[in-house]
Amino acid sequence: MKKINFYANIWALKPWEILDYVKAFEETHTEGLHFDIMDGHYVPNLAMGVDEAPLWHSLTNIPLDFHVMAYEPERIIERYELRAGDRVSIHPETTAHPYRVMEELREKGVRTGYTISPSITMDYVREALPVLDFVNFMAVNPGFFGKPMVPNAIEKLERLRQICDMADHHIDLTVDGSIIPEHGRLYVQAGADSLVAGPSTLEKEGPAKYAERMEAYCREIGVEH
Repeated sequence: MKKINFYANIWALKPWEILDYVKAFEETHTEGLHFDIMDGHYVPNLAMGVDEAPLWHSLTNIPLDFHVMAYEPERIIERYELRAGDRVSIHPETTAHPYRVMEELREKGVRTGYTISPSITMDYVREALPVLDFVNFMAVNPGFFGKPMVPNAIEKLERLRQICDMADHHIDLTVDGSIIPEHGRLYVQAGADSLVAGPSTLEKEGPAKYAERMEAYCREIGVEH
């Protein structure tokens, strides 16, 4: 069976459960903690203040995974505490020089990626393969939880896998959005390496059930973790 990594989305966690979730994430070897940074312009929502990254860095050694949904992300991400081994993905259409943003982040020891939304061309990825460690593929429209998978998500994911495989190094293909089991199975078959674990799928029963739900989820979609 294929081994899949999980990036736990922490946006909807209850504050009084954070320490229990940290323990659950560490026990299940969660690959990273996924943060959605939203500016209220590129997407309607606002999310994640600059004080949250130091808090999570103080609680665990699990890398942070910053998904920046904002215009001019280079101006925003510099205000967040980044640690070597963390991941940062930007939407390449939100900045005039996405390639340069990736280069500058790499100099800090950060793993770099593009996030590709449903309507965005994958040519961005094709032209930036040397500076990408991963691609965050949005199977839903960005900005809100609970949105349905877009109709052409699987076909686009398959094409994106082919583009990533053109690189001279492995590019992790992460899927973000609607990872319910029937979709998660399709994502893996289409070439996904990692999944962003949404609150409605793995976290909805609280930290005490997180490990149990992850085990059941992996069994249902036929993967190892």
